[in-house]
Amino acid sequence: MKNKKKYLLVSLAGMLVPILYISLIIILGALQPGFNQITMLLSNLGGVGGIRGDIFNIGVGITGGIIILFAFGLNRAVNQSEAGLKRIFLFILGGLGLIGTAIFNCNQNCVIVLNLDPIRSLHGIFAFIAGLSLTLAPFPFYSHFKKDPEWEKLAAFTLTIAILSTISTILFWIMFVTKIFLIILGLVQRLDFLFVLVWIGVISTELLLASIRNSNKVT
Repeated sequence: MKNKKKYLLVSLAGMLVPILYISLIIILGALQPGFNQITMLLSNLGGVGGIRGDIFNIGVGITGGIIILFAFGLNRAVNQSEAGLKRIFLFILGGLGLIGTAIFNCNQNCVIVLNLDPIRSLHGIFAFIAGLSLTLAPFPFYSHFKKDPEWEKLAAFTLTIAILSTISTILFWIMFVTKIFLIILGLVQRLDFLFVLVWIGVISTELLLASIRNSNKVT
């Protein structure tokens, strides 16, 4: 990887993603009376009226934007040619999906279903796009990492995260559609996104360390 110093900002932004999103979930979930992290979907936090709902939706939109920024930076770090843009398509789509869910947020006590409420329907569509895209997004990087000497140490980790995220996504939608085990539906949803957040955090940390190592070589 060349010119690691210019990826310092991108790496810091990527490290911020899991901190920001997890903080939103924990803090706003704790402040919302009756909110259950195990059973309730994250969309309900965005459907809360008042400042707490606004904070959550703004935070989700910012998270989506940072994920897109991170993806472009990582792509440039592992591949200097523009041909590699196809590798980050899913991250871009996932980030835009999060921004869409923030803009078309649910009203209070929302349920993600396609019905006559256009806002609620759009929220469900964007949530589906974000979830599926981010679940699959690490797979293209696994294909590159296993061939790149500088990144091959993270290939197995990337594949593991992608598989775990895929499994949790499948479980979530089976539970959501069939209405079984709804008592842990919220937990499975959080685990699904948590896997991707952990991957972004770890990869961002590696970018930061690479930038530091590059700075030490230059000086």
